[in-house]
Amino acid sequence: MNQISAPLWLSPIWSAEIYKQWDLPEEVTEKWNILARSAGEFGIFIGHGWFKNFWRSFGASGNLVLIVLKQDGVIRAIFPCCLKPNDDDSKLRSNIASLCNAHTPYYDFIIDPEIRQIALSYFRQVLRHIFPESKVVLDYLPAGGPNTDLLAHELWRNWSPVHISRSQWAPWMEVTGDWERLCCSLPSRLRNTLRRCWKKAEGKGRLRFEVFRDCDNVDTILKEFFNIEFRGWKGAQGTAIMCQDEVISFYRRLAYWANEGMHLLMFALRLDEVLIAAQLCLRFGGTVFLLKTAYDESYRTLSPGTLLQHEVLKYLFGVPEVRNYNFLGACDRWKMEWTNNCSVTSSMIAYPGSMRGWRDYAFEHGWKDVLRRVPALPRIRQWMTSETDRRLREPHPAIGTKTQHG
Repeated sequence: MNQISAPLWLSPIWSAEIYKQWDLPEEVTEKWNILARSAGEFGIFIGHGWFKNFWRSFGASGNLVLIVLKQDGVIRAIFPCCLKPNDDDSKLRSNIASLCNAHTPYYDFIIDPEIRQIALSYFRQVLRHIFPESKVVLDYLPAGGPNTDLLAHELWRNWSPVHISRSQWAPWMEVTGDWERLCCSLPSRLRNTLRRCWKKAEGKGRLRFEVFRDCDNVDTILKEFFNIEFRGWKGAQGTAIMCQDEVISFYRRLAYWANEGMHLLMFALRLDEVLIAAQLCLRFGGTVFLLKTAYDESYRTLSPGTLLQHEVLKYLFGVPEVRNYNFLGACDRWKMEWTNNCSVTSSMIAYPGSMRGWRDYAFEHGWKDVLRRVPALPRIRQWMTSETDRRLREPHPAIGTKTQHG
C-alpha cells in the first residue's frame, strides 16, 4: 500500500491521507497543480512536478511523508515532507523535514487560501499524532509568506516551542521600463567593466548572444552548460553539477520537465563558436528565475558572466510578458551590483511539546528564550506587578505609633 494507514479522521468532515511514495492518485496531482498555480509566480517551486523531480533525485536519504488534507472528500491542502534521521546529538528519533536542499530556492505548503488557518492546525495535529517526538525542520520558507507565521503561532499556542531564523535571499529586479535608464543607474565600476570587457572580447572574435526555449536539443545544451561549469572552480571544489550523480539527475529531470511545460529558458554567450557563459533559467508567469549560471574560466579576463548578464537583462526588457528577473540564492556581491531588491527567507525548527522537546529547545536557543516564551509568565509578571502596586498604595502606620497588635 502507498498510504501509511487508512485515512486519519480529524473531525466529522476533515480527514488526512498520508502517502509514502510518489505513486499518487490522479486527483491528487491535478489538485496539487491547481493549488500551486494559485500561489503566484513562485508556484512553480511547489508544484507536483518540481517536488517529484526533487524526490527522485535526492530522496534516498529519507522517507516520504506526503499529507493530503480533505474536507468532505475534497482535497484542500497538501503538505510535502519527509522523515529523516537525526544528524545531531538530540535524543529525538527523527526529523520531519521540508523537501528542499541547497539546489532548491523555495519551499512552502500547498493550501487553499480559504482554509489556511484550519489546515495548518490540522497539519500540526497529524504530525503530533503520527510522529509525537519528532522535530520539524522547514527550510527556505518565505519569511513574508502566508503560512510561516501562522504555523509558528499555531505551534506556540499548543505549547510546541519554535525557533525561526531569517536571512536576506533571492535578489530580484524589475525588467520593465527604460533599459537605457537602468544602464545609467548601474554602479560606475560595473559600467566600466562592461565597456572594457566588451571591447576586449570583440578584439578577439565575434560575440553572439543566444536564447533557447521550447527546444528539441535540450541534452546538447545541458552538456555544454555542465562542461563549462565543471572546468571552473566549482569542479575543482567538487560543487559542480557533474560532481554528483544525484545533482546531475535533478537538473536533467528538471530541464526535461520544464521544457515540456514550456518553462525552460536558457541563455548563452559565445565568442565565435566557443561557449564562454550560460544561464539555466525557469520562466513562470511574469518572472524569470535564475537557477544556475556558469562561465569558462579560461576567458575570465573578459568577465563573460557579467557580459552575459547584461545581454540577458537587455533581452528581457524587450519581452512584454516578463516583469521580473529573480537571481535566487544568496545575496552575492555580483548580484547586488544589478539591483538593491532582495527577499527574505526563513528556517523554522519546531520541537515537540514534551519535556524532552522543551529541553532540546532550551539547550539550542537558551533558557532565557524559554522563559520569555512560556505563555503563563506574562500573566504571572502582570499579577506580581499589580500586587506590588496594590501594597504600595495601602496606608502604612506612622513610625512610632502603636497598632492594635502593638
